[in-house]
Amino acid sequence: MSSRSGLFVLCVSMATALPAMAEPAPAPLPSAQLQAYSSNNLEHLLGPLNNGELPRAELAKLEIEYKARLAVAAPKDKAELQAAVDICTAFDRIMDERQQFAVQLYGGDARNFNSEGSTRRHGDKRAEIRSGVNNTNFIATASAEAANKQWKERGNLWRTSMTQLLLRERQAELAVTTAAPVAAPTAAVMPPAPPASAVPKVAAEAADPVVGEWWTESHNAIELNPDHTLSGGRHGTWICTSTAEGARTYQLYFPPPKNWTDYLTLSADGKSLTGKTRGHADIGYYRP
Repeated sequence: MSSRSGLFVLCVSMATALPAMAEPAPAPLPSAQLQAYSSNNLEHLLGPLNNGELPRAELAKLEIEYKARLAVAAPKDKAELQAAVDICTAFDRIMDERQQFAVQLYGGDARNFNSEGSTRRHGDKRAEIRSGVNNTNFIATASAEAANKQWKERGNLWRTSMTQLLLRERQAELAVTTAAPVAAPTAAVMPPAPPASAVPKVAAEAADPVVGEWWTESHNAIELNPDHTLSGGRHGTWICTSTAEGARTYQLYFPPPKNWTDYLTLSADGKSLTGKTRGHADIGYYRP
């Protein structure tokens, strides 16, 4: 055997002996990260004003990640990543507005103003945001009451808008991962700059067979609305996740403080929704 042939055989032998390189782990779904961020922070950010620190650093990491992924994303992935960026932008605006209200009360001492901290990592300052009380310099005055009242009104608008934005991002993900995607809104919905006089509206979509009134197992009424919101005895959002082989599956999401999801299948006669909660307990909804 020539030296060249021997070298070729040796290279082949070495190549076959090397372990196959593992496929890179898929990037995390934005919905999981953003739902976690929202659950940890949204209600605290929209709560009573104080000079506790804001979770800007954590948000900045997410925003940088989504913008970097969006710049190189395949066309099919761009919608969900743009929706994720829109959610980060909305959280930025919430914190900017909270800063403005806090500065009216605390002036240059408002730690909201230039903070890059996180409500989940900064001890006492985290507790202040989460309790709604400033333990070091609480201001119980008429001006504080007026500012908190105005901020509460803004918070109600932001709460509705964030629900819509999170739903829009989840729908964009499902459009990629399911065979029969549901229609998603085409534009982000955010409150106008203060003062605002009306809650943003979502255009009604074609009626889904699940739309209408349902009863829980404990006989409480709940309404699944055409705009993918829940009302009545419970509040949140719903989404159709699949229509494969005629079986319609749904997720009902209930935001903080409840913060759980029901995974359901519509019966063939359209009269019951049954499945599991996030904790794998049986759950059911029934037509009245």
